[in-house]
Amino acid sequence: MKQNDNFPYVSVDTKHSEDRKKAIVDRVSDMRLDEEPVVRLEYNIPFSHVIFFDNSDFHYGGQGFEYKRATLALDIESKFYNAIVGIGGDFFDNANKKSKTDIYGMRLSPSDAMEGASDLLIKYKDNISFWLGGNHDAAWGDRNDENYGPGEGLAAKLGIPYAKHSLVYSIPVSIPNGKKTKKMNVCMKHKVENPEIFIKYMLNRGIVPDIIIAEHTHSGDEGMYVVDVPIFDKNKNLMGYEKHPIYVFTGKSMQNGNTTFAGESLFDQKTNAKGLLLSWKKNIAYSANDVTQPKYIPEPNPFNVLHKTEDKIGLRCQMLLDEYERPDITKFKEELKNKTFGEIATQVDSISSYSVQDMLNFLAAHEVDKVEDCDEEEDENVG
Repeated sequence: MKQNDNFPYVSVDTKHSEDRKKAIVDRVSDMRLDEEPVVRLEYNIPFSHVIFFDNSDFHYGGQGFEYKRATLALDIESKFYNAIVGIGGDFFDNANKKSKTDIYGMRLSPSDAMEGASDLLIKYKDNISFWLGGNHDAAWGDRNDENYGPGEGLAAKLGIPYAKHSLVYSIPVSIPNGKKTKKMNVCMKHKVENPEIFIKYMLNRGIVPDIIIAEHTHSGDEGMYVVDVPIFDKNKNLMGYEKHPIYVFTGKSMQNGNTTFAGESLFDQKTNAKGLLLSWKKNIAYSANDVTQPKYIPEPNPFNVLHKTEDKIGLRCQMLLDEYERPDITKFKEELKNKTFGEIATQVDSISSYSVQDMLNFLAAHEVDKVEDCDEEEDENVG
């Protein structure tokens, strides 16, 4: 009860009002995730190791964009046969039709940025798998529906799936020493203020994350969270709760140290993109009698696509490219024919040099034995 100063003998019950204010504050603090749609994508080619490239924060049209580094990164990523390549949040730098052309040091008008960005990405459209929205995709953030962000329109022009808020990419990855696959869920959002809130939101939507990529900050706390996931038997009886690990990674920025705000540099290094080498590994703590421990856990290995200071490929990325580079189809056919694999030679002969999908399927078939024998492992996790 609160005393009313104007009427000293009257008290007012403010509990309902205070509870309502707290509810509003809580609703704002959780970033209104309940209102945000989640775009779900599925990859249909299984590999034992999948490389996930997130090209975040290009800020095309802004003062920190480096065309040479950006195209170099996309050129390198497009050479991997087992790669998923995506455009992360903030590809544009407020290139909005309603925004001022000088906002935050823009170097291009919105129309020029749109035209230049289209020319930049058109040659990679067959290699890019997704486009994630960011807070600079529109002049005042991606929540204002009246602020048209050009990213969605350009993604549609290129035939690329667009996720305005959150994205979940389910990828079939073969389990160690087996012919079966187990889906790995890579969850992405440009601004993840609190990983625990984002994880809870995904679980409430029936999505159990394995990997989370949080962009925007470009650096920060990377590590592992553990959540309890209910496990059921084939008769839908609850067996217990699995300690499910979730690995959180922050993004890299394709915006460089030339970017300044209020007279201070925002970054202290050259542009870069992050890659994740993803695979499953056997959990050494697993026991058939212990439902709390998963049988397989993700083994993510992050690396930089580009050298930190020079305009060339990063060392770790080069090592992976030597192992996973997309082969020249003519040379590939000749090499396999020399190994006297009759069936392989026959299959390769049927692959058109213009059919990237056929070649990927062929490569996957021999990495995971045979695709037709590679069934998804029964998933007992129920979010």
